Amino acid sequence: MESVALGSRADHLPKELSGGEMKRVAVARALITNPQVVIADEPTGNLDKKTGEYGFELLYNLVKPKGLTAGITTHNIGLAWPIKATASSPWRT
Repeated sequence: MESVALGSRADHLPKELSGGEMKRVAVARALITNPQVVIADEPTGNLDKKTGEYGFELLYNLVKPKGLTAGITTHNIGLAWPIKATASSPWRT
């Protein structure tokens, strides 16, 4: 929970968490088993712009250092564009 900045909220019930906090719990649950691939379908959906940007950056910063492959879908091109594409991507940079 510390890795997603929720250490102080670990004892709270889901109904006591904000939408952004619930998304961060989902990220923590996805990464707890040390997967090689992470698939996130609209991980920032239904969040305000600031919270969405924070959540996307958090996910990226948790996945990248571990060298994980991440498949992330989003309708927010502003969040997706800064991510460097891989060699197999049609959006190679």
